[in-house]
Amino acid sequence: MPKAFASFNHSFIVHPEPGESDQASLEEVVNSDELDIGIIQEKPNMTISFTLEKSNLVNGSFVVTVVDGKISYEIDGVFEVNVRSNYINEFLDEDSRWQLNKLGGPYIGEISIDGLEPETYTYKRFGEEQQGTRYLINVVTSKSKKDLV
Repeated sequence: MPKAFASFNHSFIVHPEPGESDQASLEEVVNSDELDIGIIQEKPNMTISFTLEKSNLVNGSFVVTVVDGKISYEIDGVFEVNVRSNYINEFLDEDSRWQLNKLGGPYIGEISIDGLEPETYTYKRFGEEQQGTRYLINVVTSKSKKDLV
């Protein structure tokens, strides 16, 4: 798989739905040291997913903590990412739209996020239109780490 690099600079707070998760589940999310992000594809309605892991951080910081029942993310760094060759063009396209896909660790119920831009979108599930919320992020990509550091 070709390697490429992604620069991610976001601070945000995840609010789990009250009563949906306990402290141990929140700690598992923090200890997973990963975050799934994705490129939004409108037609077909899908996402090309990539995982940012603390172990793939080549420059910068990746700090995740639990504060008052919420998860705080402070990420400012460049990550090395393995990209399948059939997705490398989308990954490197500066016009690609990116979203936060999911947190690492166990499912902690429905969430809301402060610090990221929410966007309402429509999708089909079992043939019926549904409304969802996705959180948009800014990601800068390159084939070379030195372009992002």
